[in-house]
Amino acid sequence: MYQVVKRRDMRKGALEGDTLYYGMTKTRSIISFDKIAEAIARMSTASSGDTRLVLKSLCTVMQDELDRGNTVELGDFGRFRMTAGSTGTMSEEEFNTGLFKKGHVIFTPGKPLKEVCSGISFEKVKKTVETETSTEG
Repeated sequence: MYQVVKRRDMRKGALEGDTLYYGMTKTRSIISFDKIAEAIARMSTASSGDTRLVLKSLCTVMQDELDRGNTVELGDFGRFRMTAGSTGTMSEEEFNTGLFKKGHVIFTPGKPLKEVCSGISFEKVKKTVETETSTEG
């Protein structure tokens, strides 16, 4: 799903105040952790509670492994890894760990998820008063 929004023209040489219309993707809704656990439980012999326990344990194990500096690979789902940039110094001796910026978890999707992205189709969101006012500016 997408909507069209008016934004500042970011092209090189654009004058201040120039605008263009851009497509902005929108999600239909957020699927909760519990709904995901219930959906997985319906597809397996595990109970919804068992599924929740496994998913929470997966998160704990992933946190531990990422904290140790490891990349977490989850088969066809994809890989997770930590990354952080830093401020530069003039010499190696001047560098210290306080110069690192906030860390980020990077997700690289596996082949099945990449295929979902390549086959995506777009449907325009119907305009409402809320969408018109929330996208101005």
